[in-house]
Amino acid sequence: MPPVKAIVDQGLDVIGMVRETNKAITSIGRLVSLKQLYRLAQPVQSNKGILCSIHTVMANGTSIKVAFMQNRNKKSE
Repeated sequence: MPPVKAIVDQGLDVIGMVRETNKAITSIGRLVSLKQLYRLAQPVQSNKGILCSIHTVMANGTSIKVAFMQNRNKKSE
């Protein structure tokens, strides 16, 4: 069982960092890459470094919220 699913099944919240890979995430009933998910996400109106966020489902069925943050070290990323 993936670590995220095991923790969520215990009723706890999980915060993690995802780097760009070839992993696929389910969104709107289809598998999409992280770049495609970023394009689908709605912009967030805040100044806390959150660029956009989206509620989606991982490939194993775990419901997640993905928030895209601005890199604090490199503002261009």
